[in-house]
Amino acid sequence: MSQYCVESEETRGKYQKVLVGWDSPLETFFAQVWTNEDDEEPVFWTGNSRCQWTDIEVFIESFSPWFTLPASIKQQLIEDQQTEGSVKRVPAIQSLLDKFEEMSQQ
Repeated sequence: MSQYCVESEETRGKYQKVLVGWDSPLETFFAQVWTNEDDEEPVFWTGNSRCQWTDIEVFIESFSPWFTLPASIKQQLIEDQQTEGSVKRVPAIQSLLDKFEEMSQQ
């Protein structure tokens, strides 16, 4: 799993913290935005379900109203996805995870 803090003129003063990364167990990119230091949960959070964002361009579109991703971090995320890939799962565990995901969507 990788995680990067996005700091730019665009985010400074507007958000307390902006994080992006690649989550190999969930096989997805993720982004989180906090507006206050005291927030327990981010005000924006995407990429918290399995395989939600596997295409970097579509992922970037998902948070475009919130912030712009610097090119250097975009490149690092692409490399992270390629090098870290996904976690290899035992078939029985994968079956349980699939069932849990189905139940959570009902």
